[in-house]
Amino acid sequence: KQAAPAAEQVDESVPEGLRALVKKAKNMGHTPTSIRVNFASGYWHLGAAVNTTEVGKNSGYEGIWFQMHDSHLLTVGKDNETLYQGAWAWDEEPQMLTFLSPLNDDWWLNEWKTKNRGDLYVCMGNTPNNKKSTQFKLVRRQSKLVE
Repeated sequence: KQAAPAAEQVDESVPEGLRALVKKAKNMGHTPTSIRVNFASGYWHLGAAVNTTEVGKNSGYEGIWFQMHDSHLLTVGKDNETLYQGAWAWDEEPQMLTFLSPLNDDWWLNEWKTKNRGDLYVCMGNTPNNKKSTQFKLVRRQSKLVE
């Protein structure tokens, strides 16, 4: 029996029910090792979310964090609580970040154009698969709670 190509292999640490979603995420685009290591270090907190199509609507992002594992598994939490898991994808050429979840429909589960500033990513909608004009920041922290 021949091993699957690296892009199709899913880490054994990924829960069985999420392996197909993680496999899909890994195959969505090219993810350099440096990007996987960068995203897998720390917790990425949502900040400064703006939705220009629904002015004044509270985004509900306060305390939300993402942990993007090297395996492409995504853990979403709020404060000290884990809410759910899904997958994340990166496509290097257009610098697009995608969050996926099989059972949730939170506004951040979508495809986003990005601009990188080290510990800060600015994520913007208006992509081929995300017609929303929402923009937000992801800020890396070393803990779930922001002091």
